[in-house]
Amino acid sequence: MEASWGDSPQPSVRLGQRRLLHAACILGFVAFSLPAFVVFGIGTGFDLAWARVVGACLMVPASCFLGIDAGMLVRSFGTHLDFYEWDRAGRPDTWTFRTWSQPRTADMAFALFVSAVLSVFFVALMLG
Repeated sequence: MEASWGDSPQPSVRLGQRRLLHAACILGFVAFSLPAFVVFGIGTGFDLAWARVVGACLMVPASCFLGIDAGMLVRSFGTHLDFYEWDRAGRPDTWTFRTWSQPRTADMAFALFVSAVLSVFFVALMLG
């Protein structure tokens, strides 16, 4: 089953706000990683092993935001091309989107895989 933007997507909404999800993912990563770095730094500074572990574990949800963002990057290139062509055409009310700019069910599986890999990476990096 393929994911879709709906029966008749509005180009002005879909293409006009194409950077919103990317910005939200980056802000989510920063918002979750800063407390993780603070707790990890306190644990390292005061030689508290439990605080280092908590700081490393707090990086897991932060890496999920990066995983979701990585899953979108492939589709965002097509969406950007759609936007520029739609803009050059005078921003019509209807538009035929590129096939590869449309979301796929496999995108979520890819995002979960990348999130898991980044989680393992950050935890291993912080705990050595």
